Amino acid sequence: MKSKLAVYLLLALFSLVTCVPSAVAWESFSSIGSSGAIKISASGVLPSANDLIVSVLDSTGISEVGVLTFNCDGSELVVTAPQVVKIAFNASSPGYKTIIVSTDNGDNAAGDNILGAGLIGSENNASVPLHWAVFEELPSAGYAFDVNDDGNVDNTVHPYVVDRGQRGEDGTITGKNGFDTVAVLNYAAVVWGIKGTSASLASAPYGSGEYAKNEAGETYELAREVTDGVVYVKFAADYNGADGQAYSTNTLSFDLITVS
Repeated sequence: MKSKLAVYLLLALFSLVTCVPSAVAWESFSSIGSSGAIKISASGVLPSANDLIVSVLDSTGISEVGVLTFNCDGSELVVTAPQVVKIAFNASSPGYKTIIVSTDNGDNAAGDNILGAGLIGSENNASVPLHWAVFEELPSAGYAFDVNDDGNVDNTVHPYVVDRGQRGEDGTITGKNGFDTVAVLNYAAVVWGIKGTSASLASAPYGSGEYAKNEAGETYELAREVTDGVVYVKFAADYNGADGQAYSTNTLSFDLITVS
């Protein structure tokens, strides 16, 4: 009898200390008396649309000008466009996403005539490579691309713009969807791992991020990050070895794609 009384006392004490109803009351909410329920509404939206806005701004980043210009006066054969490309993104649908930059110069010619990457000559269809660099903030108006001893843009620091119609090693056309290899994405991906307005920036220019060491003591570059969904891209044309003529492309494009 004492033992049963002790159990009842302990249960009563537990209910008092924890300020919860006794175990019997949890069997059904209907057994709990109420003087009237107050109900509110709750809702949420997860946008499935992937937003990508690209604009070409002047060097101040204020006025929209719509076109990149690479006019060479002969003093420097590597010409950085004075304009800057602003990319605004917001992608919340499932999948691993990246924004790639490319030309599609096959669209500049009739039939299956596949041209090179970058800018195309008006007289002989020769190509001039474009190189790019991406930034978290608006870069300075005087930003200059690194060059090698031979005067060409250092491709290990500033990747070149790839073309969707470039030919593979066997001479076959890689096709309009030729961004399914890591090697190509390393040159084409401006930002990657997009989640909403957060993403990692490409290591372009290489060496622009901070460094750390892994467990093996090897040094590696930390990825730069943005959380506001805005990055800026600068471009330069490398005229080294090119013929004197007008060069252009109307197919420089930015695509938000789902890799996996």
